[in-house]
Amino acid sequence: MASVDSTHVIYINSFAYSFLPSAKVAYMVLPNKLVEKYTQFTKHLTQNSSPILQTAIEHFINKGYFLEHVEHMKQIYNQKMQVLTAKIQTTFPERARIFGEEAGQSLLLQPNNGMSEEELIQSALEIGIKVYPISPYYLEGQNPKTPTLILGFGQLTRNEMTDAINRLYIKWYT
Repeated sequence: MASVDSTHVIYINSFAYSFLPSAKVAYMVLPNKLVEKYTQFTKHLTQNSSPILQTAIEHFINKGYFLEHVEHMKQIYNQKMQVLTAKIQTTFPERARIFGEEAGQSLLLQPNNGMSEEELIQSALEIGIKVYPISPYYLEGQNPKTPTLILGFGQLTRNEMTDAINRLYIKWYT
């Protein structure tokens, strides 16, 4: 968004998902015209993250290590996504639809087995697998006819993903 209009976009994020979950360090990228106003507005506020940690993160970024880390993690998640989508396509041929593969660490799955969203979630929990509903993200009354679930895989190994898909297939289709 900032590349389209750098004068009106404010970007706020933290390093929790991309680098160091325990750091609790957030950042904001402001348009140049707002930097001075922001500095004046916040000069009397205190910050609650360690200055030592901030300096270490600054060093990590300035030396190019952060970019290296992000690129490395993108490769890992792309490989995991390929493994997961291939496993779903071979295990659920023509029984489930997947989409959102470009999302990063999750994808969307429509099992199409006659079960409701809640039944799918509960039955997955019964076998120790947590899947998430997408219905909270729809406008009121706009739920799809076929229940859609979010499958996250960021913390899973390839073997764990493969095993989970096999167990979901057995639970949902046999």
